[in-house]
Amino acid sequence: MNMPTKSTEVAFEQLTGDMDELLQRIELFSVRMEETGEKLAFLTARLQEAGSRYGQAVSEFTEEAKTELSDYLENRTKALASKQAALVHEMVLENMKTGSDTMPLPCSGSVRKTRAERIAAHAATALCTSILTSLLTHFACPF
Repeated sequence: MNMPTKSTEVAFEQLTGDMDELLQRIELFSVRMEETGEKLAFLTARLQEAGSRYGQAVSEFTEEAKTELSDYLENRTKALASKQAALVHEMVLENMKTGSDTMPLPCSGSVRKTRAERIAAHAATALCTSILTSLLTHFACPF
């Protein structure tokens, strides 16, 4: 090719070279964008899979915790029921030995409580009930 002789020809050659370079950059950019889109699709699928596995693990843990809590509460209830049955049995035997017609109260020494003691007992009962309810609700509803 001949060397350009005029300044407009030089400017035109420079502009043509710059446009060719820009077109190459645009083509490279579109290839990179396509690769990035594929990577994003792959990562999205991996994240969805990981989210599913995490949700499944949480569900399994929740079910296991509910089972353990149910077993614990059942065992604790059985233990308390057997203690109460033993206490009633003991009271009946004691009553039969003495030949009394009335059953003695197991807490006969502390029948009368002060107002503050009753309020404290009610507060403790409410607190325990609230904690137990929130635990059962939390483990019963995994979301």
